[in-house]
Amino acid sequence: NTKANWRYLELSFDLNLINEYLEKYNEVVRIIILKTSGSAPRNSGTWMIVWENGQDRTIGGGQLEYEIIKSAKDLLNSSHSQKIKKYSLGPDIGQCCGGSVEVLLEKIDVEKLGIISKEDGFFARPISTSNKSLNLSSILKKFRNKSIPIEYTFCDGWLIEPLVKEKRNLWIYGAGHVGTAIANTIDKLERFNIFCLDTSSERYPNDFPKNVEKLIAVNPAELVKYAPGDTHHLILTYSHALDLEVCNQLLKQPFLSAGLIGSKTKWVRFKKRLGELGYKSEQIHRIVCPIGDPSLGKSPYEIAIGVANMLLDYDKIHASRKEALSM
Repeated sequence: NTKANWRYLELSFDLNLINEYLEKYNEVVRIIILKTSGSAPRNSGTWMIVWENGQDRTIGGGQLEYEIIKSAKDLLNSSHSQKIKKYSLGPDIGQCCGGSVEVLLEKIDVEKLGIISKEDGFFARPISTSNKSLNLSSILKKFRNKSIPIEYTFCDGWLIEPLVKEKRNLWIYGAGHVGTAIANTIDKLERFNIFCLDTSSERYPNDFPKNVEKLIAVNPAELVKYAPGDTHHLILTYSHALDLEVCNQLLKQPFLSAGLIGSKTKWVRFKKRLGELGYKSEQIHRIVCPIGDPSLGKSPYEIAIGVANMLLDYDKIHASRKEALSM
């Protein structure tokens, strides 16, 4: 659900976002609440960013945040790479929360990001000790073999944070039975930013997934030009004429992949019409039709399973094609 996904993002290390900060400011300090006791403004794992003349996000707490930001700017101008600060919120800084927090201030630059491996799906590093306890080693092993979900962990002097998963863009044209089945299936994979385009809000059924962004336009084909070049497209509207126009607009710009629902007969007609519009055969055949895996069946969710498999295999298939072309 949306709340769970937001919680995951909030307690994760976002490589892309940090890279954006570094492009602007060269070096930043990331402040993260390692652990709390009693009443505290925010939970463990909450983080913010500070640079020389600014900050983003919040760890809450008013006076706590004020003190921490001062310490972060001192760290930026020092030769140290990190420091840990502990506060009893009442006695130390006069906050009414009454609890305590332990906060890590960690200097980050391009070199630091370079040591992070994306393979395991998490960023683990020593904070107060370089030795790995048996308990920590067991947790790391379980994270690596995916036997338990990767989550924020501060254990025996080591900090472990999930890496925000890189997501591809997926645009689905049509919120009918098949479009809804595909949106529901792909949404559960948590690998795509999904948008569904249709002509009115009434065309989206009650069971349409809440995480999927709805884009509504009288003519959805007019929105094609706004899709980023790294987008997968699935075309399955209620109208053959609209399907054809979406294909037409897609072939005018970059895209990762495009799939069109339909029979072989429909695809023969579409290839003829697209050829008459001036597209070459190699351009037209970037669109796949029919979509999914016909051997699975023709029901909406059988089509959706085939499409999901096609999208998950895209990188592997694309890599093989590139290798074949280079030989």
